[in-house]
Amino acid sequence: MRTTEFQAAGLLILVAAIWGATFAVVKLAIEDIPPFTFNAVRFSLAFLSLIIFYPHFKAKIKAAAIAKSSLVGLFLFGGYSFQTMGLEHTGASKAAFITGLSVVLVAALNSCFKKQLPSKQLSLGILFAVIGLGLLTFNGPPQSENGLMALNIGDILVFLGAICFAIYIILVDFYTKEIDTLLFTTGQIAIVALASILVGFTVESLPLNLTPDVFRALLITAIPATTLAYFAQNWAQRHASPANTAIILALEPVFALVVAWFMLHEPLSSQELLGATLMLTGMIVAELKLGVLPLEKIES
Repeated sequence: MRTTEFQAAGLLILVAAIWGATFAVVKLAIEDIPPFTFNAVRFSLAFLSLIIFYPHFKAKIKAAAIAKSSLVGLFLFGGYSFQTMGLEHTGASKAAFITGLSVVLVAALNSCFKKQLPSKQLSLGILFAVIGLGLLTFNGPPQSENGLMALNIGDILVFLGAICFAIYIILVDFYTKEIDTLLFTTGQIAIVALASILVGFTVESLPLNLTPDVFRALLITAIPATTLAYFAQNWAQRHASPANTAIILALEPVFALVVAWFMLHEPLSSQELLGATLMLTGMIVAELKLGVLPLEKIES
């Protein structure tokens, strides 16, 4: 393996580790700051950093770019909003694995859009992921009133976020060749920041409670996990194969599991570990079937 390939693999591992770590730090932060307010500050800082990196983006702004960035940004806003709200009610490691389902959902949605039955390999990946999701999220004996297994509201919210992320990835793949990449990304992040500000101002109360946990989460998520991770992933994917990239980025929930165990003392039961393993297997199978991931994939 050439030096650049080693460097690319190392950067992708670092990106996966940073994204994985965000689940635990955000879970701690939203104990002190409301979720929409947190995302408003996070994405506002990320937007400002992109403006610094890309000071001449105004010259390339066009109506079509604004419209497409806004549409894609709304689904990115939905993904992060549901994910952050869900972290208030579920574990960080569980949230990471459920969010990772977005890759499987992309494969399934692509098959639907193309009006094609999924291949045997893709069907196997979806099957693993669905069984794993059931083991990870359904806990406890059947409830006496309706006979249903107990299901955490946080898991449902995070799953809704995964659906939004999947649609986001598909839209990015569709539009990314039509718009300057940095302009496209800057517009999306601006929409997430603006929408989070508007919703947070409407439903959440001020003032901000900027505790050490909140500062730490913002330091990790605003620049490293958004702006820098995006640039690192773009460079790395020029030198790494799509298959290697897919496998490395699938390690994100594994890093989340390790960080959550150290920071939150959040272990998974044997059933949940089995479910997480099946989900990870399903994600890898689905990613390899997809062949390539959009460069602008952002999970955390």
